[in-house]
Amino acid sequence: MGMFAKNFNATDAERKEQEKSFLEREIKRKFGSAWDDSERKKIEAEKRLMSLQADNFQRYDINSVLEARQEIAIIEEVQDLLKEEFKAMFDTELPIS
Repeated sequence: MGMFAKNFNATDAERKEQEKSFLEREIKRKFGSAWDDSERKKIEAEKRLMSLQADNFQRYDINSVLEARQEIAIIEEVQDLLKEEFKAMFDTELPIS
């Protein structure tokens, strides 16, 4: 059966199931995108922290180091929340690559 006939003859329940599948994939993709974005920000903050820690001790800025550490901690909290929300929504772990 061709795609036209399959979709034309589909019942409302079948169409709803197809829409559910597409919506679920879209939401999962958004979670993945949010995770990737947070991971990118975490890596940038870790690089900045390493740079600050490796800096000459005469120019060592403890406030900047603490801010970078705090930013990393906040990002990790957001990542934990993403995992929890995904688990609550789909009853499975967030696939992290």
